[in-house]
Amino acid sequence: MPIQAQESEFKGNPILVLTWGPDDKYPMKMGLSKAKKALAAHDLLKEFVHKHKDRPRNAPPAQRTEQRQDGSRDAVYRDSGGSYSR
Repeated sequence: MPIQAQESEFKGNPILVLTWGPDDKYPMKMGLSKAKKALAAHDLLKEFVHKHKDRPRNAPPAQRTEQRQDGSRDAVYRDSGGSYSR
């Protein structure tokens, strides 16, 4: 499905709105600064997508770790409510 782009405005500044079509629930909006950053990171974005292309769409989030004051690391998991817990 081709991506669609539409120019818009936010607080007097130009923005670009990217969607998969009119029914897209989560359009991606960016101003000029983020668009420049995305262009500069083009190869990194392609690499990222290629690396994770086989991950199932609704896969559980990866485990996250936090560093304790003593320097050791502790695993932290996202619960069903979206917050992290130990």
